[in-house]
Amino acid sequence: MDVLKRDRFDEACRRHPTCSNALKTCYRVLCALEPENYNDLGAALGNRLDLFKPRSEAGWVVIDIGGNKLRLIAGINYERQKLYVEHIYTHAEYDVADDWYARNSQGVKP
Repeated sequence: MDVLKRDRFDEACRRHPTCSNALKTCYRVLCALEPENYNDLGAALGNRLDLFKPRSEAGWVVIDIGGNKLRLIAGINYERQKLYVEHIYTHAEYDVADDWYARNSQGVKP
């Protein structure tokens, strides 16, 4: 799969150096995958994957990284094999973002 916005992984490594190995592993795993749908992705990632409920209709997912220390929010186009990294947050930041997205039906949280 083509993972777009690798710079967000690099930025997260700088912000969270204790999770840099987990971030790099996650990036490599995602690049190696070729899922045809959400179920295929779930088979590869197991319980680390969930739908990002406020934007699930748009194909957004949440992936836990580093034992749930970080959460990656991404939009996926399975047909084109593209994963667009929207955000990589700590769990606390994710909770704030989840609330924001639930209240705002359009747009991307700044």
